[in-house]
Amino acid sequence: IISFILFLSFLFKPAEIFRNYFQAEINGKIISVAEIASRIVTAVILFTGVYLNLPLIFFVAVYSLDWALPMILLTFLYGKNNSLYKLNYNAKSIKEILKESIPLMLNGVLSTVLAKTDILMVRNFLGDTETGIYGAAVRLSEFWYVIPTIIVTSFFPAIVRAHKRDKNQYRKRMYYLMSFM
Repeated sequence: IISFILFLSFLFKPAEIFRNYFQAEINGKIISVAEIASRIVTAVILFTGVYLNLPLIFFVAVYSLDWALPMILLTFLYGKNNSLYKLNYNAKSIKEILKESIPLMLNGVLSTVLAKTDILMVRNFLGDTETGIYGAAVRLSEFWYVIPTIIVTSFFPAIVRAHKRDKNQYRKRMYYLMSFM
């Protein structure tokens, strides 16, 4: 049943197209609002679950909600100004993009495998309890990966506008961003 609940979160994966739409429109504010709102909602639900000592299945469901909620919000925000029924696609373009993205997909899969190798090693050398503690610590430390992503997403619209208008301004903004990071 846990696997089924986790599978349900993947049903919302196609809605990521709306995140890409807002990024292409240089509208990072909508993406940020949707993601921050969904993170706050899921954090409150998780803390409530911990406080009430709810079973594991509850936390699995909240994990799925954490995937689904931003996509639901972005779909709603897209549909607010656009018709969801007028979406179309070009099969030739899709095939071309998929063909070109194979190295990126392979890189993503291999990076994920490499990133999780440490957990397998800890389990082999130390055991399940220590692996659980290590896994929790890794998840907590991964929170800090979010900050650079938020900063880059915030600067992205200004950088794109500068690139279109003035190459010197673009270089200056890129320099500031890289210096700050």
